Amino acid sequence: MIFEKCLEEGGFRTDAPTCAQISFHCFCSNAVHRKWQIRSFDVSTAFLTGDKQTRKLYCRPPTRGLPGVHPECLLEVNTGVYGLREAPRLWYQAADRKLTSCGWEELKIARSTYICRDPHTGMVVGMLLLYVDDACYGGSGPHYEHVVNQTHKQFNIGKKFETEFDFLGRHVKQYSDFRIEVDMDKYIRSLEKVVIPTARRNQPKSPLTPTELHQYRSITGQLAWPARNVMPQLAYSVSDLQQKTSKATVHDLHHCNKVFEWCKRWALIDKQRLKFLPFKGPVSVDMVYTEHDSNKRSHRKAERLRKLGLAAVHDASFAGQPDYGSQGGYVIMLGDTKLYNEPATTHLIEWHSGKIHRKVASTLASEAVSYTHLTLPTKA
Repeated sequence: MIFEKCLEEGGFRTDAPTCAQISFHCFCSNAVHRKWQIRSFDVSTAFLTGDKQTRKLYCRPPTRGLPGVHPECLLEVNTGVYGLREAPRLWYQAADRKLTSCGWEELKIARSTYICRDPHTGMVVGMLLLYVDDACYGGSGPHYEHVVNQTHKQFNIGKKFETEFDFLGRHVKQYSDFRIEVDMDKYIRSLEKVVIPTARRNQPKSPLTPTELHQYRSITGQLAWPARNVMPQLAYSVSDLQQKTSKATVHDLHHCNKVFEWCKRWALIDKQRLKFLPFKGPVSVDMVYTEHDSNKRSHRKAERLRKLGLAAVHDASFAGQPDYGSQGGYVIMLGDTKLYNEPATTHLIEWHSGKIHRKVASTLASEAVSYTHLTLPTKA
């Protein structure tokens, strides 16, 4: 049974946290470094197993009827139903409670991101990400396996996958050396560029017609998804196209097709992937402090600072965008501290390229604003 959202009024909470992209990238980084096998499952009829809803809500039986129910009866809805605005939240509340009872601990700074700690050492031995009714998880050790077994008993598990599966619209594959590659080839393969008649190509400065503008918006929006999820090399080009929308010309539409061709070539021909490769040499990611032993705590902190590196690289261009706008961008990387002084294997965990939403008067000012983006909370 499915309800139409448009028939509902507000006045109740509908927020339902899902895991952020940066959580997924940190999960992949951990899985590669700690040699975790990654797995996935989905939950069948998830919304129907959520918490009970507290509103007084009634509906008529479906058109095809229900066994033993008169067609003129009213049915009271007492649980989450697909289409109810609060159904995702009711499901999240139930799922969070079940995961916690199994031994998972939700991170306070990353909702729907759970970790599993060894009860004797306090070390992180597993992670689980929840995105609505899909879960991606990995770990190692007897305690982790016990927690996973308990989790499987708590949920109505549908399909299960190991080492290769789709999650968050991405295709995820883990190899025997534990490296992970992420792509969106299936989605990119389904995209089609805009057909521009020869007569229009001979008018490069002509404004787009309403139909052409709709096509421009459509393909730009389609390219934005892989640029955000798996292809940071596309981020600037897509942002540049989006900024030209209000005054887009035939030349811009032609350039949009060019960016589309780059995307397909990089993904389908050059086989470029978002890769998480094993770090070279020892890298400590066991961020565990023991409160009752100050010396041990200091020792662990020194270990972490010496071996685990977090780097952010940012840059900006001044007055090079439409209406003399400026552009800023950054990438955040995790890896060995050797990356501060020499080439090193790193994992990209976040990136962004976008318009600087304020007028700046110099290159230095644009770079300063770009830097401030690194000090603000990142968005999913």
